[in-house]
Amino acid sequence: MEAGLGAIGSERAEELLEWSRKNTQRVVDLVRREVQRQLKLVGVATRDELSELKKRVRTLERQVGKPATKPGAKKATSKKPAAKRSSSKTTG
Repeated sequence: MEAGLGAIGSERAEELLEWSRKNTQRVVDLVRREVQRQLKLVGVATRDELSELKKRVRTLERQVGKPATKPGAKKATSKKPAAKRSSSKTTG
């Protein structure tokens, strides 16, 4: 009789594990959808939208004759000297 109870307990444990896996996936899907919804409401661009914009920028740069910059390339910037401040001393 105990062997039969063990098999029933094992089956029940498997059912619980499967139920848990399904619920975990449901929660992950729910969170993913909600994050996407919130990002859309805030106006954050998706990876696909950014890729499309990069393609459009490269196309426009070619059209105006400007070479497209390589990803990660930094432009050299020239620093302007700091403006001199006049120090006015007042004597009293």
